[in-house]
Amino acid sequence: MTRLRVSRRVTALAVIAGSVLGPFYGVSVVPGAVAATGEADSSITVAWASGEVAVGSAATATAAEVRAAQPNHAALTSDGNAADAGSGHWDDFRDLSVSVDTTTGLGDQSISVTVSGFSSGTDYLGGGSAIGNYVQAMQCWGADPNAADFWETCQFGSLSRATNVQNVIGQYSKTRGQADIPDAVTESTFTPYPFRAVTGQVSAPALNVQPGGSHATVSTDGLEPFFTSSSSNELVFQPADAEGRAVFGFATQSAVTQPYLGCGDAAGERCWLVIVPRGQHSGVRPESAEITEICDTDNGHVFGQKTSRQEGSPVAPDCSFFDDRIVIPLDFDATRPACAAGARERRAAGSEFIADAYSSWQQALCADTGTAYSLNTNSGNLTREQLLTGQAKLAIVSRRLASGTIGAADPGLLTDADIVYAPLANTGLVFAFTFTTPTRIHDELKLTPRLIAKLLTQSYEADIPFAGSGAGAASVSRDKLDNPPSLQQDPEWAALKNPGFNQVSPQLIVVGPQGDDAIALLWEYLRSDADARAFLNGEPDPWGMRINPYYLPSANPDALDGGFDLFADSLDTFPKADRSVAPEAAEAESAFLGQTIDSTSFSPYSGSFEANASRVVRVDAGQANQWDRDRGRWSAPSPPLANSERFAMGVATAPDAADYNLASASIALPVAQITDAGTVLEARTFIAPSDETLAAAVAGAGYDPVGGGATDFSALPGDAYPLTLTLYAAANRADTGLDDAARADYSALLTYAGGAGQERGERPGQLPEGYVPLTDAQRVATADAAARILTRPPQEPVEVPPGAAAAAVAPPMSASAAPTGGGQVTATAATASEATGAFAGSIALGGGLVAGLAGLASSPFLLRRRALGG
Repeated sequence: MTRLRVSRRVTALAVIAGSVLGPFYGVSVVPGAVAATGEADSSITVAWASGEVAVGSAATATAAEVRAAQPNHAALTSDGNAADAGSGHWDDFRDLSVSVDTTTGLGDQSISVTVSGFSSGTDYLGGGSAIGNYVQAMQCWGADPNAADFWETCQFGSLSRATNVQNVIGQYSKTRGQADIPDAVTESTFTPYPFRAVTGQVSAPALNVQPGGSHATVSTDGLEPFFTSSSSNELVFQPADAEGRAVFGFATQSAVTQPYLGCGDAAGERCWLVIVPRGQHSGVRPESAEITEICDTDNGHVFGQKTSRQEGSPVAPDCSFFDDRIVIPLDFDATRPACAAGARERRAAGSEFIADAYSSWQQALCADTGTAYSLNTNSGNLTREQLLTGQAKLAIVSRRLASGTIGAADPGLLTDADIVYAPLANTGLVFAFTFTTPTRIHDELKLTPRLIAKLLTQSYEADIPFAGSGAGAASVSRDKLDNPPSLQQDPEWAALKNPGFNQVSPQLIVVGPQGDDAIALLWEYLRSDADARAFLNGEPDPWGMRINPYYLPSANPDALDGGFDLFADSLDTFPKADRSVAPEAAEAESAFLGQTIDSTSFSPYSGSFEANASRVVRVDAGQANQWDRDRGRWSAPSPPLANSERFAMGVATAPDAADYNLASASIALPVAQITDAGTVLEARTFIAPSDETLAAAVAGAGYDPVGGGATDFSALPGDAYPLTLTLYAAANRADTGLDDAARADYSALLTYAGGAGQERGERPGQLPEGYVPLTDAQRVATADAAARILTRPPQEPVEVPPGAAAAAVAPPMSASAAPTGGGQVTATAATASEATGAFAGSIALGGGLVAGLAGLASSPFLLRRRALGG
């Protein structure tokens, strides 16, 4: 198996042979699926013509509420005798129905949508342009879905015409008013269609004046302050298969991800999934023939005529497309803990990897204890620094406090600290991906450490900045390399018997630029493998591919710009070291307003692991290398078309991969001997993340009571996923600011997390998908820590004056905090003060995967399926 068991809130992917797959952003899913066996059924089905509704027993919306949200399609489009009234839309959609598998308890996740009843599948003109019979989908927040201005509350329209979306569904299909203006004209000839946010703000169009050219002045729609093509969850083109059915995933967004929709927040708790079907007839209204250019740009089709291509915005009130919508209520989990007003708050700081479990536990604890527990996510080093300096009272980490892991804190503070560690959860870092072709969904891939190293060092030609629009580039590294253009042309990829593909140039989507313990562990994993280590040192692979010279060690004579030390123990970032820019400065100044593309803008970071997973499910590489004349800047090209291949891969937490129903690659256990072209596959063991392989890693973990040195990855059990980790709660018993009430509250948190919180499930208080329960030994350790945190050390700590010298020795972890089991081999028995590897029980990995938004020391955790309070 290559994926974890999916969440109750998503439906498993399946191979759908013979269907047109891979719409702009959607993920194809099992046709007609609703809730999985034994799970609460919150599905909703709506028939377009009759308005008949079927509602699952667990849905919070009633059938009457769903019916009331629908337009009266029969009155709008039929003659009252089951015949079309002239628009053609009754004939297009009278057999249509929409089913959504999950509508209750939502957060940032993927839900399954099935639209059936088109008279035929999507037809295409030459070049892949759609004639008709497809679906558009969007999320809206308006309180009244029947209001005349409801369309204003819908998140749709982020794709610029410069991205060539018009080649598929027409020039005006995305617009809310954006249009060219002749040089002599100072106002737009088209009325913009504004977006109205739940905050009350409204988008405003603006003129963008650019020097030179026949279209030097354009009108921009003003949407970017609210959403962009990289943040919007709109689905622009979902084609129907030969049976007239479109099946896809929709990525819902909570208020913490999209505050301008406010879904789950007090300002807009219920939101709506709006499905706009596109048939075969014009969207021009009979009384609006003068604006046919907005509703139908193709040969000026008028009311009731069949079109050769469906064009016009689905939210344009001047057109009739929005009248054809089906509206599904989306009820979100509250984005803040439902604690009583005035409830005391206890904050924790730490790893994003605990977020799903923590948000589940906090809901139960709020009800049981009346205490509101919140989580601020930070990088590992910053979290440990905050704990040691008293800014945080509880830290959630996967590496112990030691002189090399506490950020800018004075190592002398370790002398008087009394740190207690409590195992909370076991999980893993995964390489999540979306990979579809016109006839298949792929859910199995293999990655070697060397392939990962290639992706992380911009060693494929396509990973080095280049500009579209016919622009040149200034790149010393590209000139020096003779490497494959991209991953799919790499002979190593083919040697692993991975599926072939042709039309995309995949990059690995990563988080940053902040450092993270997870990233440090990944680099350690790569350095432990003979093939990857040799590649990082500058040696060619068996087919002659070499590392980008900007990443060579500084001592290597071929290193560019001083090289980069990838072997430093402190490396905990994903560097983008290549200094190439595109286009060259002179060309940029003369043709592109002086704007160039560097490695970061060419392949942008995600701010969190959750955001990274969201980009993967939307196939959003964010590669901003197409000149957008309308906006006067470099922008990302259009998403992959429905009849093309779609591929995206990125690092993610195992819980995020489960929530977004992403497949995860199998990664190879490191090997001690360099492989050749003939043995690169057979010499390796590939392990996919799953409940079983995570549990195998946990069970095989050893324990070093003084904090370990570097881990020998080759000693991992043969069935263990190598990037498994345990997350620990850490508290400083010697912190004088930790009063008795706080100690009791944090003890209650640990007691619950180590007990009832280990029961697997999706109800509040349970352990969600992507985690495996603590072992018996880990539970004992957590119970012991919960008891110890209640008391202070026997002696009061002596305050160390600023700047005073002190021995940097962290106290060893209590033996009761250690998971039992053998199998860990450490390279050294270094003292805890110098240990930068895993503290006790970190799954034999010598380091942890701590993630999140570095630097957000005082802000509540954002970008989650369930908000974590604060």
